[in-house]
Amino acid sequence: MITRAGAGVLAVSPVLLLAAAIGALRASGQEPRPNPITVQDSQTGQLVTVTPSFSLATRNLSVNPAIVPPPLTAVGYDIETGDGARQSNIGEVQESTPFKLIVYWTVTPPNPARADVVLRIAGSGPVLEQAYSVDTSGWKTGGAYRTTLDYAGKGSRYAGNATMALVLKPATPGAPDIDILKEAITIRPLRTQSTLTGEQIHATFGEDAVRLNVALRLGIGARVEIPIEAQPREFAGIGVVSAAGYSTKFDVGSDVLRLSFTTEAGQRDSVSLLYGKGTLLSEAEPATSSADAAISVERFSPGENPRPPTAGHSYVGRLRFVRPQKIRSLELEYLPSTGVLDIADIVLLADAPVPEVEGNSTRRPAP
Repeated sequence: MITRAGAGVLAVSPVLLLAAAIGALRASGQEPRPNPITVQDSQTGQLVTVTPSFSLATRNLSVNPAIVPPPLTAVGYDIETGDGARQSNIGEVQESTPFKLIVYWTVTPPNPARADVVLRIAGSGPVLEQAYSVDTSGWKTGGAYRTTLDYAGKGSRYAGNATMALVLKPATPGAPDIDILKEAITIRPLRTQSTLTGEQIHATFGEDAVRLNVALRLGIGARVEIPIEAQPREFAGIGVVSAAGYSTKFDVGSDVLRLSFTTEAGQRDSVSLLYGKGTLLSEAEPATSSADAAISVERFSPGENPRPPTAGHSYVGRLRFVRPQKIRSLELEYLPSTGVLDIADIVLLADAPVPEVEGNSTRRPAP
């Protein structure tokens, strides 16, 4: 937890003594298990004994007497999904899907009557935020309390590795925000239907192309499986309509997306989508100067934007197999350590001719 420096001496509470003892255990390389705690529910007023799935006491509390902690300290939390299930081993949520963040607090003086907090989720794409006002008027110093924050899951999309922070807004104007909670989480990608028309797909990839009708946004570490219905014929490759974003640090020729597939014969292989060859930044114009000579990419439907409401272009990647294959399953993995990839649709190519713009795909050995 990021705390504010100030004068005075911090009284050593039982929670701090616990933090010191368990901190020594953590230093020895052992991860302590969360302990049961008795808390008062802020909505019902009832006392309940719970064991948080994620314990923060030893990470968030300092035993340095020169450091004054904020009036509220999170000692644990749970993440509850829409079906009522609680995550038990890793913070993992579904993209653009509501969840409940259940926070367990302790109070130190001075106790505020209200706490303004912001739940902030940040990864390699847009920062997602939601603000809350927590009524703490009845909370007593030394007490433990439980609040439930409902996250709507709306707004900008992002999937992949992220940091979830619960930020306390200070009562003093101009004072810095305080991170009450800061944890690594994983956001599972959400598959949605493509907004492209069949006419656009067939005009680009041919009448025999079979579209998977899927749209995704993938960020750092994102993986997702794409279901494929059984097909009676072999395909020559995979087509991808996409655009990169939220970063300018992509290297031309670097792997952006690995597409691993399993054939009907059970063999596993992969092809890769390359930056500057099969995709590009959404606002970029391919080969606009001599410095862009290495960029060789085909723009999808010039003048049209298949990725509303985001301005910019999408690009065409044709990823050819060594030989025609019947595809049984497909997995996508985002490879860069920066930015995101917006996928407007994926198609199976009955024929994968070399387009006028050369070199927009490559084959990589399966991992």
